Amino acid sequence: MREGLALINRLGCNNVIAESDSTKIIEACNGEEAWWCESSAVLADCIDEASMVINVVFQHCPREANRIAHELARSCFSSMISCNWVDDPPSFILESLVNDVSNV
Repeated sequence: MREGLALINRLGCNNVIAESDSTKIIEACNGEEAWWCESSAVLADCIDEASMVINVVFQHCPREANRIAHELARSCFSSMISCNWVDDPPSFILESLVNDVSNV
């Protein structure tokens, strides 16, 4: 969430729907949940990044509908590398993208 919000700020986006399969993150970003926990520093960064966007709506998204984002997050977390792509997606999610489009 933090990296996504930072990216939209760099791109200058004003109206954003930010989705996560983590209810805890969505509730914290919406101010519905106290966020003093092991993730407090990251959640504080999310709140700071969100405050720079004119209109941001945080919504929960079930993991089944967010499978590719989950794969991307897991890969970045395990490799400790953050990246953005412009044209071609990373090769490790190509099969999932094809399956996602095929199962519509």
